Amino acid sequence: MRELRMVPRSILSWDFRVFEGDRELALLDRKWIREGGTFVLDGATWRIEREGFAGRWKLLTSHGFVHASAEKPSLMWRHFEVTASGRRYTLRPARPFGRPYELLRGTRKVGELAPERPLRRTLRALVPDEIDTPGAVFLAFLVTTIWKRQAAAAAGGG
Repeated sequence: MRELRMVPRSILSWDFRVFEGDRELALLDRKWIREGGTFVLDGATWRIEREGFAGRWKLLTSHGFVHASAEKPSLMWRHFEVTASGRRYTLRPARPFGRPYELLRGTRKVGELAPERPLRRTLRALVPDEIDTPGAVFLAFLVTTIWKRQAAAAAGGG
């Protein structure tokens, strides 16, 4: 299993520092206007972009190649159908109203992405080794995007 930690850049920020063990790998810098972001990993720039309103995301290499993608089957559901490292997964809440997510391949749980502690935004991602690091960052981005939406709704911002 691959384990990543996503630590908020500051107390109010939705940008995240990405760690594997004690080594900082990248800074996930979110866009302000549309949901998306960028990060640099081993000298390569990766872009996360959202298409349209319904919720289809793409992880793009610096050359514009789609490396991973995710789609929400419904605006009302909090789960995603994901393609990463050439395989299909479902990323869904582990509980109906909780923040932890589980990663499924078919019906088998193969990973989890959850807050490191209650009421904190630091995320701990455990994903199978078959998903590369950019793909794991992409999955973590999706989960923290849902958290950001929930925080905005709770604050009355949408």
